[in-house]
Amino acid sequence: MTRSEIVVKRLSRYTFGALRMKILIDGNERLRLWNGGRGVVIVPNGKYGIRAEWPLGSEYRSDVVAVDATSIRIVFEAKYTMSGTPQLSKYMEIPLDGSRVSPSNNNYDTPSQKPVIASSVQDLPKIAVYVTGNVADDEKKALGTRMLASLINSGRYIGIERSNTFLAEIDKEQEKQRSGAIDDSQISQLGRQFGVKFVCIADITPAYGDFQISARIIDVETAVVVFIGESSGKLNSMADLSHISDKVVENMFRGKPVSTPKPAPNTRMKK
Repeated sequence: MTRSEIVVKRLSRYTFGALRMKILIDGNERLRLWNGGRGVVIVPNGKYGIRAEWPLGSEYRSDVVAVDATSIRIVFEAKYTMSGTPQLSKYMEIPLDGSRVSPSNNNYDTPSQKPVIASSVQDLPKIAVYVTGNVADDEKKALGTRMLASLINSGRYIGIERSNTFLAEIDKEQEKQRSGAIDDSQISQLGRQFGVKFVCIADITPAYGDFQISARIIDVETAVVVFIGESSGKLNSMADLSHISDKVVENMFRGKPVSTPKPAPNTRMKK
């Protein structure tokens, strides 16, 4: 493999939200990103200088970050500072040829939970998405597809090959139950059957003219919740759906992971 991927994610902020941040590689503009947006540039292997800047003048630009791209996916985070100057930070590296790369030792602020650096993309844990809520099936399917894309784009997971079959099995299990509900332990059991390591359960709820979307990621081996995130907003277009989905995933990984204990077995009280 003689190519590398440079991935840049612009962290959502209100300041300069209406401006698209420029991403320059060796002085040439290659991306423009809105708040919460991300982009990918394929480059030949080699050494590059990456910079972020606002379209406001030469003083609104980040320092140049030098990288050595050698069959690798390099993920950057771009954000604004209090002075309005963009900040570009290398976040993680994922080799694309099976080799191993040590984590970066740069001193910059990163989210408290870094993804585990995998030896290759295929070594990342598999995840599936299941959506619940009082909305139409087509809307659930659209949210599930977009949420899965957001999770994969985070660099932490890969999707499963038989996603539709997995979801069909969950629906079939629901039909067996009078309430139509299915709990996390049952979803975990189905996840194990399909070779899934994690399942993201997203819930979408209409409320006061907006939509509230909350999601939790469970480890199928233990049925323990490891991440929780939520966001809300209008859903008038696919762009709105993409924005909220990305925000939910971003909020999941912004803080420390959470955990919930497994339900205790039923016991009878002694008389």
